[in-house]
Amino acid sequence: MFKRKGLITIEKISVDEESLLGSILTGGGDDFSDEDDVYVVESAPDQMITVREQLEADGFSVKSSEIMQTPQSSVSVEGETAKRVIQLLEVLDDHDDVQKVSANFDVDDAEIEEVS
Repeated sequence: MFKRKGLITIEKISVDEESLLGSILTGGGDDFSDEDDVYVVESAPDQMITVREQLEADGFSVKSSEIMQTPQSSVSVEGETAKRVIQLLEVLDDHDDVQKVSANFDVDDAEIEEVS
């Protein structure tokens, strides 16, 4: 249901995408995506540190890096079910013993705002 991935965020400050891709591949990373103000680099969990070190050695500004559980498929929820799922995630996230919450649901942004 979930797959572990190493995710590294790189600040976009004067980054050449070809150089970035070359650095990622040299370090053993898989790919990267362009999101708002950062690039998100994907790698296998056991390669994340190597990829991060390569990026830093090549002069890229690493903002963060972590191992994430990413969903392989998602389930669309709406209405009352969406409200319950969002409330459950908020309760879990606020619990002192919970460090991280992963989910595989897809909810319309308007419904998220309505519940929040």
